[in-house]
Amino acid sequence: MPELDRRKLMAGREYVGASRIDGPLVFVRGELYASAAWAGALVLVGLQAFGVSPVIAAWSGMASVLCVRLLSMAFRITLPIYSERK
Repeated sequence: MPELDRRKLMAGREYVGASRIDGPLVFVRGELYASAAWAGALVLVGLQAFGVSPVIAAWSGMASVLCVRLLSMAFRITLPIYSERK
């Protein structure tokens, strides 16, 4: 398998497997980027509302984002993709 150019891959100009990525990996449909960020933000705000130290709340929020992303990649968990019926 040829070595992938990271810049081309992130810019969406690279083929992975048999399919071409049509944009940055952040915008691939079904991935849990935004959902993981929301979960981390909720953990941060929730912990601060309970009076937890801002530093501990921030680290906990970052850890929750990392856990959600790693678990979604490990178990191939994606969001449902809307497609119009024909």
